[in-house]
Amino acid sequence: MQENPYQAMLSVMGGEAGRQFLPMVRTGVVVSVSPLTVQSGDLTLDAGDLLIDPRLLARERAVTASDLEGTADFPSPPGTGTGFSNGSASLTAQLPGELASGDQVALITPDGERFIILCKAVALS
Repeated sequence: MQENPYQAMLSVMGGEAGRQFLPMVRTGVVVSVSPLTVQSGDLTLDAGDLLIDPRLLARERAVTASDLEGTADFPSPPGTGTGFSNGSASLTAQLPGELASGDQVALITPDGERFIILCKAVALS
């Protein structure tokens, strides 16, 4: 029985397409948080090479509360810029980042040039 040439071509293309379009997840180690630098194998990746969920980095966040009664003490940090008016409070909170030097992260690259930090990766021990 003769092989279907179209099926053979699709099989070859399917294997190639899988190698070309399925990004590989790899691991890296955070060398520095500020500025962000990650080592993955022989690659040293810096801010220009990386995309990251901002919740993994230290940041400021505005916080408000309403219908307040009484008094409150907001140490600085984590809160600065405290303001009260008509039973409401607003402040800017300094939120710590999730990453530290030495942390392992999961990386993916859709194009081989920019790397996306998917998450912090920890061992279950």
